[in-house]
Amino acid sequence: MSGESADDRTISSVHLAAEAIKAAKEAYHTAIPFKHLHVYSFCRETEAQAIRKECLSLPRTFRETDLFKLHQTIDLNNLDPSSSQAERLKALLKLKSDLYSPEFRLYLEQVTGCGSLTSRVDCSFNVYKKGCHLLCHDDAISTRKISYIYYLSESRPPEKKEGKREERWRAEEGGGLELYEAKEAEGLLFADENAKDVKISLPSHTPMKVLLPEFNSIVFFEVIPGRTFHAVQEVFSKKRCRCSIQGWFHAPTRAEGLDTRASLRLLQSPSLKVDKKVEMTEIDRTDFHDPNKVREGLRHLREYISRVYTMVPVLTQIREQFGETGDIMLSDFLDQELAQRISDLIIKADTADKLREMDPKPPPYDAGVGGGWKAVGPCFRQRYMRYEASVQGKHERRDMRVVKGESHKEEVGRVLEHIRKEVMGSQAFTRLLEWVTGIPAPVRWKGEVRRFRPGLDYTVGHYGGLVQEGEAMLDVCLCFVDETTTSTQLRSQRKAEEKDDNISAEQESDKRRRVENRWESDDYGGFQAFVTVDKSTEGDDAEAYVEGTPDPPSSDGTRGQDTLSASAANNCLRVTLRRPGHMRFIRYVASGAPGSRWDVGCEYALDALMLKEGEERCEPDVKQVSKKET
Repeated sequence: MSGESADDRTISSVHLAAEAIKAAKEAYHTAIPFKHLHVYSFCRETEAQAIRKECLSLPRTFRETDLFKLHQTIDLNNLDPSSSQAERLKALLKLKSDLYSPEFRLYLEQVTGCGSLTSRVDCSFNVYKKGCHLLCHDDAISTRKISYIYYLSESRPPEKKEGKREERWRAEEGGGLELYEAKEAEGLLFADENAKDVKISLPSHTPMKVLLPEFNSIVFFEVIPGRTFHAVQEVFSKKRCRCSIQGWFHAPTRAEGLDTRASLRLLQSPSLKVDKKVEMTEIDRTDFHDPNKVREGLRHLREYISRVYTMVPVLTQIREQFGETGDIMLSDFLDQELAQRISDLIIKADTADKLREMDPKPPPYDAGVGGGWKAVGPCFRQRYMRYEASVQGKHERRDMRVVKGESHKEEVGRVLEHIRKEVMGSQAFTRLLEWVTGIPAPVRWKGEVRRFRPGLDYTVGHYGGLVQEGEAMLDVCLCFVDETTTSTQLRSQRKAEEKDDNISAEQESDKRRRVENRWESDDYGGFQAFVTVDKSTEGDDAEAYVEGTPDPPSSDGTRGQDTLSASAANNCLRVTLRRPGHMRFIRYVASGAPGSRWDVGCEYALDALMLKEGEERCEPDVKQVSKKET
């Protein structure tokens, strides 16, 4: 911009005038939940259109992790102005030059008061199509000082409405920039590099403000570790994409508090416990292998689970499979009557909360709250609903009777909590785990009843969920999802079939399977993924983990390299062995999913010494069960 006339600038000169800077400074410093500024008509209109066209011509790579799903170009700093490609990217290269010029950096310094900014270029062009998103984080990495997003989202096809042509981005299309308020966490401390306790702040469960990705507008804010929590809402629109140039301006030195308050650092802390509601408890092993206790336990389990999973030949087969893979899926786990009741309830609850057949409308952030269900965070680590109401009743299925005046979500919460407490928390169930895994029974356990709402909920991989050295864990999850084909899905399928009369019978069958098995395809998230941490990449610029497979039970400790993922499935119990260096997460449930993912998620801590011995000699006590009992 140096030496340029107003007509030569890409950035509109109106924003650089003294009065405009004064107004921008006031707006920036009074913004909530943290200081930021949204500037409209940032570039000259003709230049903005040219920049968008050139950006869309760049090759993009699809990227997806537990944190984001998007299409991204290379770092625009790598575009060589002297290359043959530069001739086709004049407007984009001019914008890049103007953005990182001394004059615009001075503008940012004046408006934000952020201090000196370097000339380092750090940006890329991102495209968020339907279903794409970026979950909550604070951007605090290395020397990042100012974060910015320059929107190039396409205008909606003009519609005549009361004589006006409406082209602005609409809230129901999603893709908004969510800004979260951070509050100091009471009683929660983090030890810094000097072993000094530092207070940290955590983001709220829902955003305080959502900024729409208006074409030719820019948002910027100073990056503050543990404060500037933000996210990109899922794009719900089928007709147009959220497009932007996302980047940072850097400071000469690293930010203060980066090692103690930044969201990446908190994710990499194994000792940080932000949720104390669910704690490990000891398992009662009194008379654990007594034949009378075994038979009594079987009778108790048969009140709830399919009888096939109490039969010796079946358990033997399951144990052999688990010994090979360290993972097993038990379909149709609960008995048919109980499973059908839960399946009907989750459909009714999702319908009542407007979380079924909602596509493409965005879900309300408070959907499903109440009736014993509470939101769980912090959202840079997780967001889902947990059932926390107290449930009474012991060891009797009739305690799950229908209660007059109870809502569907209350009833399904109460039923699942009863199963958590009286089935998965019972001595009989831990004995069953020993039978199906061939590993001596767990010594401690914890569990919770959860709901992952479409368009809202997820967990991400973090060291707080990491299995530490000398430990081993059985991850056990009983899942319920709607696997029926809804009327909306059927209508969409019919339209697709009507448009393509020439598809083969095989293609038509495949189309139907894709509609009917949305959860199985994993396209809509909600699946549980297990990964192996690579601590050699830990640090400011590191990925938090690399994908890998949990070790199968083995004496040599070898590891696989492929991701192990467990698709959401109705009435399915998944048992997975996790060893040191392993963690897991539930992938973000997209708005296009048939409904919520409901589950009872449990962890069972194994005695490491017994586990080592068990791999060589464990013959489960199921042999004590008589043929008459099985």
